[in-house]
Amino acid sequence: MRFVPTGMGLVSVGVGNGEKEKVFLKALVRKNLAKTPASRKVSIHYYPIDINNEFVDIALEKVEDLPIEKKGIAGFIEDMATFKKSWHSPVLFCILGNTFCNYEPEFILKLVRENLEQGDLFLFDANLLPAEGSEAQSAREAILGTYTSRENALFNMYPLLQCGMNLEDFDFELLLINVNSRIGSVYRTRKSLHILKDTELTIGEKTIDFRKGDAIRMGFTYKYTCDQIMTFLGTCGFEVLKAFLSDDQENALILAKKRV
Repeated sequence: MRFVPTGMGLVSVGVGNGEKEKVFLKALVRKNLAKTPASRKVSIHYYPIDINNEFVDIALEKVEDLPIEKKGIAGFIEDMATFKKSWHSPVLFCILGNTFCNYEPEFILKLVRENLEQGDLFLFDANLLPAEGSEAQSAREAILGTYTSRENALFNMYPLLQCGMNLEDFDFELLLINVNSRIGSVYRTRKSLHILKDTELTIGEKTIDFRKGDAIRMGFTYKYTCDQIMTFLGTCGFEVLKAFLSDDQENALILAKKRV
């Protein structure tokens, strides 16, 4: 944590169970106490954010033994301009758990940049694709193998199965496709549920009619190379302070700030 100044708070969007954030917070506490060991107090504020209230509560419980101020926030990242009023800059703004790759790159980088103050830092991680070549092809095949596994397919089908549809009523499809972007072609998953026969679902007081041939488009995940992420950051007004790569080069943790 030598790249993060003392006295900086931590904001994490999509905090989940808060395990990753606890690791960072413990390191920040140690760094702050090393600077003022006599006080045994640290000036750190923690803001776990998630759309799920239960996750926010779990994240807060994970760090209840740390000598920090805490305030949980339930909300969507799209509401960042509103809930940023709840925190005190400077902050280390985090998007962890490969969540960064689940947004359109220019949307998420523009949103973060607009809401960072001078002195704030941006930390996020991403699962990487190798550059072109045999390793890249193998990585793409591995991604398809993972995402099209029976376990993952059933996970994506579960909401419809819970509502009364049968496995033979629809089919799950996942593709890894090339899409155009501001920096050129990048890879992105495309998930779809294809309806195989006319089906009527009742959810609460509402009825939804599906027709054979209908397709339900689902969430996506971008698969970047490290160079592509760096290019997006530069194009969208960020300065990279440090990039940490895993030993297998498959994951990156990137620290950046708003360029002025």
